Amino acid sequence: MKKLLAAFFACVIPVTAAFSARASNGGDISPAIAVLKRATVLNKCALLGETVSFTKLDYETAIGADIRYLTVTALPEKSEGTLKVNGVNVISGQNVATGSLDAMTFVPADANVKEASFRFRACAEGWEGTDVTCRMVFTEKRNLPPSLIPEGVSVYKNASCEFTVRAFDPDGDDAEYVIDGYPVNGTLKTQGAIMVYTPRPGFTGEDSLILHAVDKYGGRSESTAFDITVTDAGLAFEDMSDSPVHTQAIALAGKNAIDYTLKDGKYYFEPKKTVTRIDFTVMLISARGIRVDTPASALPFADTDGITAGKKAYLAKAFSLGIAENTGVFRPTDAITRAEAAEFAASIASEDVSPQLASAIEELKQNGGLPLTREDAARLLYLISE
Repeated sequence: MKKLLAAFFACVIPVTAAFSARASNGGDISPAIAVLKRATVLNKCALLGETVSFTKLDYETAIGADIRYLTVTALPEKSEGTLKVNGVNVISGQNVATGSLDAMTFVPADANVKEASFRFRACAEGWEGTDVTCRMVFTEKRNLPPSLIPEGVSVYKNASCEFTVRAFDPDGDDAEYVIDGYPVNGTLKTQGAIMVYTPRPGFTGEDSLILHAVDKYGGRSESTAFDITVTDAGLAFEDMSDSPVHTQAIALAGKNAIDYTLKDGKYYFEPKKTVTRIDFTVMLISARGIRVDTPASALPFADTDGITAGKKAYLAKAFSLGIAENTGVFRPTDAITRAEAAEFAASIASEDVSPQLASAIEELKQNGGLPLTREDAARLLYLISE
């Protein structure tokens, strides 16, 4: 069954995505884009004393654009080594045609060189006048590239879906993600590993996303396709059109794990509304799919007389599972904080915690004193329900 993943951690925005917004005259729309360009680095890694070989793909992947030729604007230090094209030393200011980019090499001065660099300027749309650094690192152990973990994404009609792409790196390096092919039946927003897909209005069917991962040393995964399936749930929330977790909210509503309202023939989720401690307890138990029976004995809390028998049953189950601690009071009508929701979720998940759920729990602990919103709850509870 295809998984729907939610993301909860902050990541670096891929520069290639940022560069897609350009003015008609070829200049950058925002000064921030120019700053991102200047921070762009082409990373390469080799063993100590090993010659570094380059490809046209290396350069084009780094800047996210087709290159007509490049100009070497700053050579490596002599103590670092020598940059060559077809075995001939490169000089500062030399133009290198695209047909020769695969013949570029760097020969380190000796096996003691651990890092070297040079700068180049690409003749490519949007990159005029921008120098880019190529950073080469030499290590005792060969760096292995990351590999993407392909997973299908299920989305509902007319509803955005936030999900996370994941990569495995044998060396434990962090990875950045580069889009090779955008969906054709919807739009995509990216923030590092976090993706938000929004199908075009009324669309149902299949779509896809193609991307690859790059580690800090330039190790590159194979381009990988992520299949996206859009189906009609027969339900959409009027007040979730701008929410990245609209699909998650619909899925939870379909499982009766979270409530919603019907007004004038339209459905509303109230995503910014805060959640009480008792309501979150009910949602959590429901999302986990745990059976609840009417409690046989009184609850060990002094402040639960005002809640319904049905909600008391859920609280009794939470208490029996160790989720609700016996502190004498439960404060059922108080807004639950992000930190409290994270603690409840960690307790109910026990050792069955996916990487996505672990990230969600850690994210909630940030600004943990703030009240949990229903939108926050949808993110978390969907992962609990998987």
